Amino acid sequence: GGAGGTGGVGDPCGGTDGPEMIELDGFCIDSTEVTNAHYARFYDYTMTEPDLEQPAACSWNDDFAPNATSVNEGDDFPVRGVDWCDAYAFCAWAGKRLCGNPDGGAATYDEPGNQAESQWFSACSANGTTIFPYGESYDAQMCNGGDYGGAEVGPVPVASIMTCEGGYPGIFDMSGNVWEWENACDGALGENDLCRIRGGSFSQSAAALACDADSSLPRNSTGKSVGFRCCE
Repeated sequence: GGAGGTGGVGDPCGGTDGPEMIELDGFCIDSTEVTNAHYARFYDYTMTEPDLEQPAACSWNDDFAPNATSVNEGDDFPVRGVDWCDAYAFCAWAGKRLCGNPDGGAATYDEPGNQAESQWFSACSANGTTIFPYGESYDAQMCNGGDYGGAEVGPVPVASIMTCEGGYPGIFDMSGNVWEWENACDGALGENDLCRIRGGSFSQSAAALACDADSSLPRNSTGKSVGFRCCE
């Protein structure tokens, strides 16, 4: 449970902060990536309650500050430069959970394209029926990937590209913008476990922007192109 802020009030899915959620068959998922504004409320909370409960694999994680790459971006940009443990802790604080298995707990690390095992993949692929959130074939102008628009490569405010919607109505930026951490790791030993990152980012092209792309980073990574969204 969380001690969250002001977001998501009146939301049928619950949650106390973060993006509004979209209800799917059997679970809910954030409509957008978690923003700088959402994360700032959580970070302020960690300043007064530094001993957040974390899973054992995050025992090394004593600082929830995002990597400084995003400090000059507005409130409605996706937070980035957060490690897996920061994302996990935010979702718990907000009364949600980092997207994992629809039945609870972690998704299976070695099955990134199995909708029965992954809330994130199910939402992106319309329950396994599409390759990209918007359809079957890659279209560089639908979402904020490396081939989108002009020469300026970087994140955009969440839900600002209206064509980047799906696999279900009301869910935005599941391809491109920033990678999204998933609760799907290859072990539970600590900071060097590999954990899934989903959806590609503003610097990727076709293959990495597909719903079932096979990508991961160490749990402690704070890459400038990695953010997250929560499920319930």
